[in-house]
Amino acid sequence: MQPMISILIVEDDAQQAEALKLQLLDCGYRIAALVVNGDAAVGQAQALAPDVVLMDIDLAGTMDGIEAAQKIRASCDIPVLYLTACADDEFFARSKVTAAYAYLLKPSTPEEIRLAIEIALYCHRAEREACAALETAVAERTAELEQSHQHIVNILESASDAFISLDNNECYTYVNAKAAKLFGSKPEELIGRKIWYEFAEGVGQPFYDACHKAADEQKPVKVEAYCLPWERWFEYRIFPSKDSLSIFLHDITERKAAEDAIQNMAFYDPLTQLPNRRLLMDRCRQVLSSSARSGRLAALLFIDLDHFKNLNDTLGHDVGDLLLQQVAQRLTSCVREGDTAARLGGDEFVVMLAELSKDGHVAAAQTEEIGEKILAALSRPYQLGAHKYHSTPSIGATLFHGHKQGIDELFKQADIAMFQAKKAGRNTLRFFDQKMQDSVNARAALENDLRRAIEAQQFQLYYQVHVDSARRPLGAEALIRWSHPEKGLILPAQFIAVAEETGLILPIGLWVLEQACIQLKAWQQKAYTRDLILSVNVSIKQFQQPEFADQVKAAMLRHDINPSLLKMEITESILLDNVENIITTMNVLNKAGVQFSLDDFGTGYSSLQYLKQLPLFQLKIDLSFVCDIATNGNDEAIASTINAMARSLNLHVIAEGVETEEQRQKLLDIGCTNFQGYLFSKPLPVAQFEDLLLCCGQR
Repeated sequence: MQPMISILIVEDDAQQAEALKLQLLDCGYRIAALVVNGDAAVGQAQALAPDVVLMDIDLAGTMDGIEAAQKIRASCDIPVLYLTACADDEFFARSKVTAAYAYLLKPSTPEEIRLAIEIALYCHRAEREACAALETAVAERTAELEQSHQHIVNILESASDAFISLDNNECYTYVNAKAAKLFGSKPEELIGRKIWYEFAEGVGQPFYDACHKAADEQKPVKVEAYCLPWERWFEYRIFPSKDSLSIFLHDITERKAAEDAIQNMAFYDPLTQLPNRRLLMDRCRQVLSSSARSGRLAALLFIDLDHFKNLNDTLGHDVGDLLLQQVAQRLTSCVREGDTAARLGGDEFVVMLAELSKDGHVAAAQTEEIGEKILAALSRPYQLGAHKYHSTPSIGATLFHGHKQGIDELFKQADIAMFQAKKAGRNTLRFFDQKMQDSVNARAALENDLRRAIEAQQFQLYYQVHVDSARRPLGAEALIRWSHPEKGLILPAQFIAVAEETGLILPIGLWVLEQACIQLKAWQQKAYTRDLILSVNVSIKQFQQPEFADQVKAAMLRHDINPSLLKMEITESILLDNVENIITTMNVLNKAGVQFSLDDFGTGYSSLQYLKQLPLFQLKIDLSFVCDIATNGNDEAIASTINAMARSLNLHVIAEGVETEEQRQKLLDIGCTNFQGYLFSKPLPVAQFEDLLLCCGQR
């Protein structure tokens, strides 16, 4: 005979508790106890271990039925059935955490109570049987896994590769003997410690990145990387799982050394360690493509050592090899990052220059500069063992852009230019294009002449008058001329660009400023010139000098001139770089009384954002808009817009390049009343300019 099922009743309503008790007794159940609050329910459940607990949810006291049920389930594993007079959502949400077996609404019939209890007991018994079966299966599987784990450990310990496993916190969970030796610790000392604390040098390195990639993507990752602390190359194979990383570290240092040796033999000259012909061809193809995309020119320099055969014949090939090695070292020191110095064979070397200027003349000058540097470096004496030796090179150069010529054609051109250098007496540089060579020579000669002109003060200022609508002189623009002792008068268009590129514009600009101040001082002594405003052109390079403002103020003070009579003309290109410093310098000079005119307005940067910040006195309408203003509606519209904008900004306007009466009239029609151009006078030396002023005054 089976024992009677015992029931613990938890109900704080005495009448309902008694009724429930009678119903249970009628159903054949034994009442283990009847309690009225949660604390008593927990205590009786633990003490009596009833088969079922019938729990009223809404209990008086500090603990309601749901909280009491949670504690009973946690400590006693007794099925709990809820008794409740209501069934709202909050009740169901809270009661779910206790895994209740049934819910009985008050009042319930004896049959409903009996059925609920029987189902609860059946479910509870099934759960316990399933748990027991699971525990048995887990125990058996654990034994199998332990045996398998030991087998795996034996395999990993005997492996030639280092192996480690990490948990989700990147802490060691296993380290084989090979890995422990690598890390310089015992395995038991590493377990549980974070890998990046023990191996801090790896943070941010490829191994570190690969570990995180494998963990994030849950995919195996393989990476090869050099490990600096161990001075070895490793192949890292990383296998992720949900909560761990398994990592093999395979030493590939010897394999890498072999690959490097093969790579070196394939692409580098074994004697000089410079790129060989094969690598040079590859670099040439890259530069050709890069040049086509960027529009920048590149150059190929073919270098041959003069009389190298004599050295080999007299002192032997070993000494000749020493020379080639030293030549390679010197070549490498001469080229820029991104350029290539290579050895073709014998005493022939090639230098490829990339990313030169887009301008052909400038690119040729850049090539010549590096070529001259190579000539100087390779012409210095060599110490070849016990022998001191002098050698010189002959260099042929050719410029190229994109894929206009093939690589073979470029080499032919550079080779031809190199033979031209040998014919010219050796130890020199020649360009394949004679016109380009002439251009380089002319530019070099011009630069040398400019330096001599500065020393000998071969410059003079010409003056072109500024007039108003009634043709009355307002002032003049000072225009530099170069009185060359052999070539005569040279206009600024022929030498200012070179002066800018070489920095010679700085001493030239100071000379112009000094002469302008001298002239203003002289004009202050004459009634018909004392009110003239003199404009001088200022280079952006001058403005970039920290001491420029002080130099200007010192010159004005030295010659005791009225600063308001000095006007500086600047171009829009001045706004392309370091604008804030430029504006600061202009403000300093403007406070000292100097006026500013923006020359060639509308042809360059034309930033209205900066225009409003500049302390300008005047805008100058460029001659390109004035030239066809009488016949071209677009030019007239642009000039009119510039004039209107200047007026709205309270700026004066002057038009340059006015050569006809029709142009002057059109400018007057749009409201421009100040002019400069050949209609009024060409630039004149100071004496003729003053004569012009006297004539104007007599009209």
